[in-house]
Amino acid sequence: NSGYIPLGATAVNKRVAEAWKRDHPLAPIMHGYTYSGHPLACAAANANLEIVERENLPQNAAKVGGYFLEQLKTLKEKHASIGDVRGKGLMLAIEFVKDRKTKEPFSPTDPYPALIAKHCRDHGVMVRNQAHRIILSPALTFNTSEVDEAISALNVSLQAGS
Repeated sequence: NSGYIPLGATAVNKRVAEAWKRDHPLAPIMHGYTYSGHPLACAAANANLEIVERENLPQNAAKVGGYFLEQLKTLKEKHASIGDVRGKGLMLAIEFVKDRKTKEPFSPTDPYPALIAKHCRDHGVMVRNQAHRIILSPALTFNTSEVDEAISALNVSLQAGS
């Protein structure tokens, strides 16, 4: 539901679940809130799950994410500041280093990753900088032409930051 309607869940292992079921007055966890299990939130979540399944979004994320990772690897070959690229599906990261040979990362206070992130945003690509990395996590509907646009913007941003 993209965060527009609040909904949460708690998952526990069997051992914890069994503790709640035991015959003891303090065993059950009594909780409830005004909006717990609200039908609107549950309907939105169910509709979201139907869309995810109908549009094969996990498969799209795997396919397009693999393509995205390969394109990021080509950027790594072009830019010495990229020490590593990694990802799973459409959750990807670029790790910046001061020196590729020693793999020394930028310090958490170094402005370089934030500068690259700003250049990316200026070129229409939303990234999140985190210490010496930038994180890319586009929508599950992302396609290869959008990857190509993002790679182009990343390339320009990395050139501008050098």
